[in-house]
Amino acid sequence: MIQPSDIIFVLSNGSFPPANSDPNESLGFTPSNVSVGTSIENLFENITNDEASIGKVDYRCFYVFNDSSTDDLPETYIYFDQQLDSPTQLSIGINTVNDVQTLTINGTITGGNIVLNYDGNNTAAINYSVPAGVSGFATAIANGLNALSQLSGVTCTGTNFGTYQQYTIAFGGNDGNRYQPLLLVSNNLTGSGLSTVMAKTIDGSPINSIAPLITSPIAAPAGINFIQTSISNRKLIGLLRATEGFPVWVRRAIPAGTNASNESGAVFKLSGTPN
Repeated sequence: MIQPSDIIFVLSNGSFPPANSDPNESLGFTPSNVSVGTSIENLFENITNDEASIGKVDYRCFYVFNDSSTDDLPETYIYFDQQLDSPTQLSIGINTVNDVQTLTINGTITGGNIVLNYDGNNTAAINYSVPAGVSGFATAIANGLNALSQLSGVTCTGTNFGTYQQYTIAFGGNDGNRYQPLLLVSNNLTGSGLSTVMAKTIDGSPINSIAPLITSPIAAPAGINFIQTSISNRKLIGLLRATEGFPVWVRRAIPAGTNASNESGAVFKLSGTPN
């Protein structure tokens, strides 16, 4: 069973890969190999009296990893447990998005099969049946992928555009909220004018994703949504498998007229339901 010591927190590299050790430069991009403590205040430098007087908003990014080689953490949540003695607000920035990929098959199909490769693992042959058509092939694609030991929440829908067919493959359930590798397709279909193209439609996040890089601590990271969290308003990440990790952004918003205080801070917490 997973242990608390299996969950580790590391800085992001910012502009100083591969081993940034400066919390003030923990501004996204790839994970560093330098750990931080469980207190989120380790990420931010103290503010000056002038900054407290005029107000300030700044950002940091760190990574959370399940360092176990064997054990997963289902129902992973993150949140700030408390904030102490200050009007300063700390918000979590994280996007939970399911990965979506599209298989386009050009030409006219009369039979045959495809084989999909997910992260080095091949599905069984996925046969095309003319009577079952596009919808039947979409079901077969989902079933073929979910038969792999690594997957269980894949869905697929298909559309016939006449000169080509398109299949939208979505990774949901325990496969969701994570960046997925692009599927590879082996084309063994029969017919005329056949070719296949596999493409990413949506990159999943946050698990296994890389944070955007900001070049200044006061520059907001592009495309990141920030939310207020608490023990009663936790952010669901989902199933955090062994060796997986994800980036977490933190926004510190200091209102103008704030009095600087050593008691200002919050405790970042992660919870889950170990098997």
